[in-house]
Amino acid sequence: MPVYKEPRRNTLAGQIESVIASDRDRLIRQDLADLSFKDAEENIDRIRRFMLRLRLCDLDLLSENKFQKCNRFVSDVQTLFGSLQSFSPAQARGAPQGERNQLVQQCQTIFTESNERLVTPFAIAAPTLQETDQEVRLLLESAKANSNQVLADIKSESEKAKGEIDETLRKVRSATGAIGIEKQAEVFKNAAAEHESARSRSLKTTAGLGIATGILLLINWGVAYYVGPPSSSVALIQLTVAKLLFFSLLLSALVWSGKNYKSHQHNYVLNKHRQNALETFQLFARGADDVETKSMVLLQATKSIFSPQPTGFLSGDRDSEGDSPQILEIIRSLSSASK
Repeated sequence: MPVYKEPRRNTLAGQIESVIASDRDRLIRQDLADLSFKDAEENIDRIRRFMLRLRLCDLDLLSENKFQKCNRFVSDVQTLFGSLQSFSPAQARGAPQGERNQLVQQCQTIFTESNERLVTPFAIAAPTLQETDQEVRLLLESAKANSNQVLADIKSESEKAKGEIDETLRKVRSATGAIGIEKQAEVFKNAAAEHESARSRSLKTTAGLGIATGILLLINWGVAYYVGPPSSSVALIQLTVAKLLFFSLLLSALVWSGKNYKSHQHNYVLNKHRQNALETFQLFARGADDVETKSMVLLQATKSIFSPQPTGFLSGDRDSEGDSPQILEIIRSLSSASK
Protein backbone atom coordinates (compact mmCIF):
# COMPACT_ATOMS: atom_id res chain seq x y z
CA MET A 1 0.00 0.00 0.00
CA PRO A 2 1.49 3.42 -0.97
CA VAL A 3 2.18 5.99 1.73
CA TYR A 4 0.98 9.58 1.23
CA LYS A 5 1.86 12.77 3.10
CA GLU A 6 -1.79 13.68 3.62
CA PRO A 7 -3.51 11.48 6.26
CA ARG A 8 -6.83 11.50 4.39
CA ARG A 9 -5.29 9.89 1.35
CA ASN A 10 -3.62 7.23 3.54
CA THR A 11 -7.03 6.57 5.12
CA LEU A 12 -8.62 6.16 1.70
CA ALA A 13 -5.86 3.81 0.57
CA GLY A 14 -6.45 1.71 3.70
CA GLN A 15 -10.20 1.61 2.98
CA ILE A 16 -9.51 0.43 -0.57
CA GLU A 17 -7.30 -2.38 0.73
CA SER A 18 -10.01 -3.37 3.23
CA VAL A 19 -12.66 -3.60 0.51
CA ILE A 20 -10.37 -5.65 -1.76
CA ALA A 21 -9.72 -8.06 1.11
CA SER A 22 -13.46 -8.86 1.38
CA ASP A 23 -14.25 -12.52 0.74
CA ARG A 24 -16.24 -12.93 -2.50
CA ASP A 25 -18.20 -15.93 -1.16
CA ARG A 26 -19.29 -13.94 1.88
CA LEU A 27 -20.61 -11.23 -0.45
CA ILE A 28 -22.65 -13.53 -2.70
CA ARG A 29 -23.99 -15.52 0.30
CA GLN A 30 -24.72 -18.88 -1.29
CA ASP A 31 -25.76 -20.09 2.16
CA LEU A 32 -29.01 -18.12 1.86
CA ALA A 33 -30.27 -20.27 -1.06
CA ASP A 34 -33.10 -18.33 -2.78
CA LEU A 35 -32.28 -15.18 -0.82
CA SER A 36 -28.61 -15.15 -1.90
CA PHE A 37 -27.15 -12.34 -4.00
CA LYS A 38 -26.43 -14.56 -6.98
CA ASP A 39 -28.30 -12.06 -9.20
CA ALA A 40 -25.80 -9.34 -8.20
CA GLU A 41 -22.73 -11.53 -8.70
CA GLU A 42 -21.71 -9.86 -11.97
CA ASN A 43 -22.03 -6.34 -10.54
CA ILE A 44 -20.14 -7.33 -7.39
CA ASP A 45 -17.26 -8.62 -9.53
CA ARG A 46 -17.24 -5.41 -11.57
CA ILE A 47 -17.12 -3.26 -8.46
CA ARG A 48 -14.25 -5.35 -7.11
CA ARG A 49 -12.36 -4.88 -10.39
CA PHE A 50 -12.87 -1.11 -10.11
CA MET A 51 -11.41 -1.22 -6.61
CA LEU A 52 -8.37 -3.15 -7.86
CA ARG A 53 -7.73 -0.51 -10.52
CA LEU A 54 -8.28 2.29 -8.01
CA ARG A 55 -5.63 0.79 -5.73
CA LEU A 56 -3.04 1.27 -8.51
CA CYS A 57 -3.87 4.96 -8.90
CA ASP A 58 -1.67 7.67 -7.39
CA LEU A 59 -4.09 9.54 -5.11
CA ASP A 60 -1.70 12.50 -4.87
CA LEU A 61 -2.54 13.36 -8.50
CA LEU A 62 -6.25 13.86 -7.75
CA SER A 63 -7.73 17.30 -7.09
CA GLU A 64 -9.88 17.83 -4.03
CA ASN A 65 -13.09 17.42 -6.01
CA LYS A 66 -11.98 14.17 -7.67
CA PHE A 67 -10.58 12.90 -4.40
CA GLN A 68 -13.94 13.46 -2.69
CA LYS A 69 -15.71 11.56 -5.46
CA CYS A 70 -13.35 8.58 -4.99
CA ASN A 71 -13.81 8.82 -1.24
CA ARG A 72 -17.60 8.71 -1.52
CA PHE A 73 -17.41 5.79 -3.98
CA VAL A 74 -15.21 3.77 -1.66
CA SER A 75 -17.42 4.63 1.32
CA ASP A 76 -20.54 3.54 -0.56
CA VAL A 77 -18.89 0.25 -1.57
CA GLN A 78 -17.80 -0.38 2.01
CA THR A 79 -21.34 0.20 3.27
CA LEU A 80 -22.81 -2.02 0.54
CA PHE A 81 -20.38 -4.89 1.12
CA GLY A 82 -20.97 -4.65 4.86
CA SER A 83 -24.74 -4.89 4.31
CA LEU A 84 -24.30 -7.92 2.02
CA GLN A 85 -22.17 -9.73 4.60
CA SER A 86 -24.42 -8.94 7.56
CA PHE A 87 -27.77 -9.55 5.81
CA SER A 88 -29.92 -12.00 7.79
CA PRO A 89 -33.51 -12.92 6.80
CA ALA A 90 -34.39 -13.54 10.46
CA GLN A 91 -33.36 -9.99 11.42
CA ALA A 92 -34.82 -8.18 8.42
CA ARG A 93 -36.85 -5.05 9.26
CA GLY A 94 -39.51 -5.89 6.70
CA ALA A 95 -39.98 -8.66 4.19
CA PRO A 96 -36.63 -10.44 3.70
CA GLN A 97 -37.18 -10.72 -0.05
CA GLY A 98 -37.76 -6.98 -0.37
CA GLU A 99 -34.64 -6.08 1.61
CA ARG A 100 -32.61 -8.54 -0.43
CA ASN A 101 -33.90 -7.03 -3.73
CA GLN A 102 -33.03 -3.55 -2.45
CA LEU A 103 -29.39 -4.62 -1.87
CA VAL A 104 -29.24 -6.17 -5.35
CA GLN A 105 -30.47 -2.86 -6.78
CA GLN A 106 -27.79 -0.96 -4.81
CA CYS A 107 -25.13 -3.11 -6.46
CA GLN A 108 -26.48 -2.13 -9.87
CA THR A 109 -26.69 1.56 -8.91
CA ILE A 110 -23.15 1.78 -7.53
CA PHE A 111 -21.74 0.06 -10.60
CA THR A 112 -23.62 2.44 -12.93
CA GLU A 113 -22.50 5.53 -11.00
CA SER A 114 -18.90 4.29 -10.78
CA ASN A 115 -18.33 5.03 -14.48
CA GLU A 116 -18.97 8.71 -13.92
CA ARG A 117 -17.20 8.88 -10.57
CA LEU A 118 -14.01 7.08 -11.59
CA VAL A 119 -13.47 7.95 -15.22
CA THR A 120 -11.43 11.07 -14.40
CA PRO A 121 -9.34 9.50 -11.60
CA PHE A 122 -8.51 6.56 -13.86
CA ALA A 123 -7.50 8.91 -16.67
CA ILE A 124 -5.34 11.11 -14.45
CA ALA A 125 -3.97 8.96 -11.65
CA ALA A 126 -3.69 5.52 -13.23
CA PRO A 127 -0.05 4.50 -13.86
CA THR A 128 1.19 4.77 -17.45
CA LEU A 129 2.72 1.84 -19.32
CA GLN A 130 6.19 3.35 -18.97
CA GLU A 131 5.77 3.74 -15.19
CA THR A 132 4.49 0.21 -14.94
CA ASP A 133 7.45 -1.14 -16.91
CA GLN A 134 9.86 0.78 -14.73
CA GLU A 135 8.18 -0.46 -11.55
CA VAL A 136 8.29 -4.04 -12.84
CA ARG A 137 11.98 -3.65 -13.70
CA LEU A 138 12.74 -2.33 -10.21
CA LEU A 139 10.76 -5.17 -8.68
CA LEU A 140 12.62 -7.72 -10.80
CA GLU A 141 16.00 -6.22 -9.88
CA SER A 142 15.07 -6.27 -6.21
CA ALA A 143 13.80 -9.85 -6.50
CA LYS A 144 17.01 -10.87 -8.31
CA ALA A 145 19.18 -9.32 -5.60
CA ASN A 146 17.12 -10.98 -2.90
CA SER A 147 17.22 -14.31 -4.71
CA ASN A 148 21.01 -14.13 -5.05
CA GLN A 149 21.30 -13.45 -1.35
CA VAL A 150 18.90 -16.27 -0.55
CA LEU A 151 20.83 -18.64 -2.82
CA ALA A 152 24.08 -17.61 -1.17
CA ASP A 153 22.61 -18.21 2.27
CA ILE A 154 21.21 -21.57 1.17
CA LYS A 155 24.58 -22.57 -0.28
CA SER A 156 26.36 -21.54 2.91
CA GLU A 157 23.89 -23.43 5.06
CA SER A 158 24.11 -26.46 2.75
CA GLU A 159 27.91 -26.52 2.95
CA LYS A 160 27.73 -26.17 6.72
CA ALA A 161 25.14 -28.93 6.98
CA LYS A 162 27.21 -31.13 4.62
CA GLY A 163 30.28 -30.62 6.80
CA GLU A 164 28.31 -31.52 9.93
CA ILE A 165 26.86 -34.60 8.21
CA ASP A 166 30.31 -35.72 7.02
CA GLU A 167 31.75 -35.25 10.50
CA THR A 168 28.87 -37.14 12.09
CA LEU A 169 29.20 -39.90 9.50
CA ARG A 170 32.94 -40.15 10.18
CA LYS A 171 32.32 -40.43 13.91
CA VAL A 172 29.61 -43.04 13.35
CA ARG A 173 31.88 -45.07 11.09
CA SER A 174 34.72 -44.82 13.60
CA ALA A 175 32.44 -45.81 16.46
CA THR A 176 30.94 -48.63 14.40
CA GLY A 177 34.40 -49.93 13.54
CA ALA A 178 35.48 -49.80 17.18
CA ILE A 179 32.29 -51.54 18.28
CA GLY A 180 32.81 -54.23 15.61
CA ILE A 181 36.36 -54.91 16.75
CA GLU A 182 35.38 -54.94 20.41
CA LYS A 183 32.51 -57.27 19.55
CA GLN A 184 34.82 -59.73 17.83
CA ALA A 185 37.24 -59.53 20.73
CA GLU A 186 34.33 -60.40 23.01
CA VAL A 187 33.63 -63.50 20.88
CA PHE A 188 37.19 -64.77 21.30
CA LYS A 189 37.08 -63.88 24.99
CA ASN A 190 33.98 -66.02 25.47
CA ALA A 191 35.56 -68.89 23.52
CA ALA A 192 38.70 -68.67 25.67
CA ALA A 193 36.55 -68.75 28.82
CA GLU A 194 34.74 -71.88 27.59
CA HIS A 195 38.00 -73.69 26.85
CA GLU A 196 39.41 -72.58 30.20
CA SER A 197 36.44 -74.15 31.98
CA ALA A 198 36.75 -77.36 29.93
CA ARG A 199 40.51 -77.39 30.55
CA SER A 200 39.92 -77.32 34.31
CA ARG A 201 37.49 -80.21 34.08
CA SER A 202 39.90 -82.25 31.92
CA LEU A 203 42.76 -81.54 34.32
CA LYS A 204 40.72 -82.72 37.28
CA THR A 205 39.62 -85.84 35.37
CA THR A 206 43.20 -86.62 34.34
CA ALA A 207 44.45 -86.15 37.89
CA GLY A 208 41.64 -88.35 39.23
CA LEU A 209 42.33 -91.10 36.70
CA GLY A 210 46.06 -90.96 37.45
CA ILE A 211 45.53 -91.23 41.20
CA ALA A 212 42.99 -94.03 40.73
CA THR A 213 45.40 -95.93 38.45
CA GLY A 214 48.25 -95.62 40.93
CA ILE A 215 46.09 -96.73 43.87
CA LEU A 216 44.76 -99.72 41.94
CA LEU A 217 48.28 -100.73 40.93
CA LEU A 218 49.42 -100.64 44.56
CA ILE A 219 46.37 -102.60 45.69
CA ASN A 220 46.98 -105.17 42.93
CA TRP A 221 50.66 -105.54 43.92
CA GLY A 222 49.77 -105.91 47.62
CA VAL A 223 47.12 -108.55 46.97
CA ALA A 224 49.43 -110.49 44.67
CA TYR A 225 52.23 -110.31 47.25
CA TYR A 226 50.19 -111.61 50.17
CA VAL A 227 47.92 -114.05 48.31
CA GLY A 228 50.54 -115.44 46.01
CA PRO A 229 50.23 -116.80 42.48
CA PRO A 230 47.24 -118.93 41.38
CA SER A 231 47.42 -122.66 41.84
CA SER A 232 47.04 -123.57 38.19
CA SER A 233 48.38 -122.24 34.90
CA VAL A 234 44.86 -121.64 33.51
CA ALA A 235 43.90 -119.48 36.46
CA LEU A 236 47.16 -117.55 36.10
CA ILE A 237 46.44 -116.85 32.43
CA GLN A 238 42.87 -115.76 33.12
CA LEU A 239 43.95 -113.42 35.92
CA THR A 240 46.72 -111.92 33.82
CA VAL A 241 44.44 -111.28 30.83
CA ALA A 242 41.78 -109.69 33.06
CA LYS A 243 44.29 -107.38 34.70
CA LEU A 244 45.80 -106.39 31.36
CA LEU A 245 42.37 -105.51 29.94
CA PHE A 246 41.38 -103.56 33.05
CA PHE A 247 44.59 -101.56 33.33
CA SER A 248 44.76 -101.04 29.55
CA LEU A 249 41.27 -99.51 29.65
CA LEU A 250 42.23 -97.40 32.66
CA LEU A 251 45.45 -96.18 31.02
CA SER A 252 43.60 -95.43 27.75
CA ALA A 253 41.12 -93.27 29.67
CA LEU A 254 44.03 -91.52 31.37
CA VAL A 255 45.76 -90.82 28.04
CA TRP A 256 42.49 -89.66 26.42
CA SER A 257 41.78 -87.28 29.30
CA GLY A 258 45.31 -85.90 29.09
CA LYS A 259 44.91 -85.24 25.36
CA ASN A 260 41.62 -83.43 26.05
CA TYR A 261 43.38 -81.26 28.58
CA LYS A 262 46.14 -80.38 26.09
CA SER A 263 43.56 -79.65 23.37
CA HIS A 264 41.52 -77.30 25.57
CA GLN A 265 44.69 -75.63 26.81
CA HIS A 266 45.79 -75.09 23.20
CA ASN A 267 42.42 -73.56 22.21
CA TYR A 268 42.38 -71.40 25.34
CA VAL A 269 45.81 -69.93 24.58
CA LEU A 270 44.91 -69.49 20.90
CA ASN A 271 41.63 -67.61 21.56
CA LYS A 272 43.25 -65.53 24.29
CA HIS A 273 45.93 -64.55 21.80
CA ARG A 274 43.28 -63.54 19.25
CA GLN A 275 41.45 -61.52 21.88
CA ASN A 276 44.63 -59.65 22.82
CA ALA A 277 45.44 -59.02 19.14
CA LEU A 278 42.05 -57.40 18.49
CA GLU A 279 42.08 -55.36 21.71
CA THR A 280 45.51 -53.89 20.94
CA PHE A 281 44.88 -53.41 17.22
CA GLN A 282 43.20 -50.00 17.66
CA LEU A 283 46.10 -48.74 19.78
CA PHE A 284 48.71 -49.65 17.17
CA ALA A 285 46.53 -48.45 14.28
CA ARG A 286 46.07 -44.99 15.86
CA GLY A 287 49.78 -44.72 16.58
CA ALA A 288 50.68 -45.30 12.92
CA ASP A 289 50.67 -42.19 10.73
CA ASP A 290 51.34 -43.73 7.33
CA VAL A 291 49.16 -46.14 5.39
CA GLU A 292 51.96 -48.69 4.95
CA THR A 293 52.43 -49.13 8.70
CA LYS A 294 48.68 -49.42 9.25
CA SER A 295 48.55 -52.09 6.56
CA MET A 296 51.33 -54.03 8.28
CA VAL A 297 49.50 -53.80 11.62
CA LEU A 298 46.31 -55.01 9.97
CA LEU A 299 48.21 -57.86 8.29
CA GLN A 300 49.69 -59.05 11.58
CA ALA A 301 46.31 -58.80 13.35
CA THR A 302 44.71 -60.80 10.55
CA LYS A 303 47.43 -63.46 10.69
CA SER A 304 47.05 -63.77 14.47
CA ILE A 305 43.33 -64.47 13.98
CA PHE A 306 43.14 -66.65 10.90
CA SER A 307 46.53 -68.37 10.81
CA PRO A 308 47.18 -71.46 12.99
CA GLN A 309 49.32 -70.39 15.93
CA PRO A 310 51.68 -72.88 17.63
CA THR A 311 51.14 -73.10 21.41
CA GLY A 312 53.35 -76.09 22.30
CA PHE A 313 50.46 -78.11 23.70
CA LEU A 314 49.80 -80.14 20.54
CA SER A 315 52.13 -82.62 18.88
CA GLY A 316 53.76 -81.23 15.77
CA ASP A 317 53.61 -77.58 16.93
CA ARG A 318 56.74 -75.59 16.20
CA ASP A 319 57.48 -71.91 16.38
CA SER A 320 56.82 -70.09 13.12
CA GLU A 321 59.86 -68.42 11.65
CA GLY A 322 59.94 -65.12 9.91
CA ASP A 323 57.40 -63.37 12.15
CA SER A 324 59.86 -61.66 14.48
CA PRO A 325 61.49 -59.47 11.81
CA GLN A 326 58.07 -58.19 10.70
CA ILE A 327 57.03 -57.35 14.25
CA LEU A 328 60.33 -55.60 14.87
CA GLU A 329 59.83 -53.63 11.67
CA ILE A 330 56.39 -52.49 12.89
CA ILE A 331 57.84 -51.37 16.24
CA ARG A 332 60.61 -49.46 14.46
CA SER A 333 58.05 -47.74 12.19
CA LEU A 334 55.90 -46.72 15.17
CA SER A 335 58.97 -45.41 17.01
CA SER A 336 60.10 -43.31 14.06
CA ALA A 337 56.55 -41.97 13.56
CA SER A 338 56.30 -40.89 17.21
CA LYS A 339 59.61 -39.09 16.95
